[in-house]
Amino acid sequence: MRRASLKNFAQAATTAVERAYKAIKQPCEGTVLTVCRDWLSEVQRLSAETENFVECLQESLQKAQNSLASTPQFLDILKKNKVVDAGGKAFVLFLEGILNFIKKGHVRELIAEDQAGAAAETQRRIGTELSHCVECCVRKQNLNRLDLVAALDDLGQELIFYRSKDFAKIRINTSFPDKIFSAASEFGKISGQRILPNKTDLPQEDKRPLAFVTDTTCDLSNEHIANNDVYFVPIKVQIEDMVFTDKKDIIQEEFYAKMASSSVLPKTSQPSLLDFKRTYISLLSHYQSIISIHLSSALSGTFHTALQAAQAIAPRRITVWDSKNVSAWD
Repeated sequence: MRRASLKNFAQAATTAVERAYKAIKQPCEGTVLTVCRDWLSEVQRLSAETENFVECLQESLQKAQNSLASTPQFLDILKKNKVVDAGGKAFVLFLEGILNFIKKGHVRELIAEDQAGAAAETQRRIGTELSHCVECCVRKQNLNRLDLVAALDDLGQELIFYRSKDFAKIRINTSFPDKIFSAASEFGKISGQRILPNKTDLPQEDKRPLAFVTDTTCDLSNEHIANNDVYFVPIKVQIEDMVFTDKKDIIQEEFYAKMASSSVLPKTSQPSLLDFKRTYISLLSHYQSIISIHLSSALSGTFHTALQAAQAIAPRRITVWDSKNVSAWD
């Protein structure tokens, strides 16, 4: 089954809006074109921050609604009649319908037999209950990250992944711990294997005391990461039209090489609220408390997003600190 990522969706939407403008001999602002353009700008921004379609649709819909409300500012005829652009209104209703269907609708007989078979095979392969959480580290010179991530994705879900040139730390939910270790061992020497019960109601006395969470602007040594309960929420890196997940899709050496060959300076964006929530929920299954330390709030909204997620999940068990630094290293 082929799936489109949010980045794919943003790229397709960009092409669609560009062609809409080109299809009209004299494009006029204050019409559906303006609403589409403003909606697209929000989709592009969010695609660099999250991989959640619903979150993106909700926030970009708000941007489209605000853009629609402003259309009379562009066209006197709309302002005079105290109405908004009809085409823009139709586009907003279209977006509202999609979001409403995702939240409340039902799909009946829309899955082809081969797709249903593929879904059943995926469920059979990774298991239905994901009964264990598995952790390990992998070491090898010039570690093949792309194939390693692909192999892990076939065996589990909710992967927390950190990688440098010769090292990776893995945490993943699975029904097949032995298969995770076997797959990882094909890419390098593994160490620090842990198999934990994947239960949300694990007694507090059976949990480790404390986990540390940071973002990938923090530069810790491989040894420190391997030997301590440290986990990372990745920032996003945009180089021209490509968006990468730091320490998963791209590492430091690759970033510098791409930056040297790029005609524009790269951009970064903070982890999304959903990224933090997923990490915190996963770790609280096996730790009594979390200390989350992040890039200076004077430079990024990462700290405030982490704080928002902590307050939503477990404010008494998660402490979020503003490092007031650009990075940290040991």
